[in-house]
Amino acid sequence: NYDHDKKFALYGYGGIPPGKEEADHAFALTMDETDPEVEGVEGMLTCYAEAITAVKLYGPTNFADVIKQSHMIAKEQKKQHYHILLIITDGDITDRTETIDAIITSASSPMSIVIVGVGDESFEDMKMLDADGGDLKDGDGNPPPRDIVQFVPFKECVGVEGGLAVKVLEEVPRQLLQFMCVNTKQPGSWSEGDNQFFILPEGRWAW
Repeated sequence: NYDHDKKFALYGYGGIPPGKEEADHAFALTMDETDPEVEGVEGMLTCYAEAITAVKLYGPTNFADVIKQSHMIAKEQKKQHYHILLIITDGDITDRTETIDAIITSASSPMSIVIVGVGDESFEDMKMLDADGGDLKDGDGNPPPRDIVQFVPFKECVGVEGGLAVKVLEEVPRQLLQFMCVNTKQPGSWSEGDNQFFILPEGRWAW
């Protein structure tokens, strides 16, 4: 409901696409790097069903490349768009340091990262990346300028009405607001009226 054209870019990681010999961690599931978008949920399901038969699943599980890909798309967007990278995983990552660095770099762009853990793994790395306690730091000890990661264990949402949707989107409004405040960006619609606003010290709008 928040995407005006209902088109979504789909990327795979941890697989060997057709025509390649090594694992790729940020390849278009459409198999067309110039056009990774599909239309709607049906388009996603169809694309995944076709890709799963064409791609050879291959470890390890690395997130850094696909996060960097999303960061590149988000930072090049000139309009007032905000991007959400949804990652579905069944295990922990092996590129922890690179992933943390990619997350902290991406926190300066208009994007959030939602990770859904499927299966019975402990997902300790995913909980670490979520870092609601503010413990996430890069190799130089720098924290992200804002929190952009939300981790949701799928099994905790099974049987709960609206559970997955609520958890997946729970932190996005605050993360979007933080980005707009930190970068002093005013919603375009506000220019249509007499809206006057200022930013409070804790990073909230008031008007």
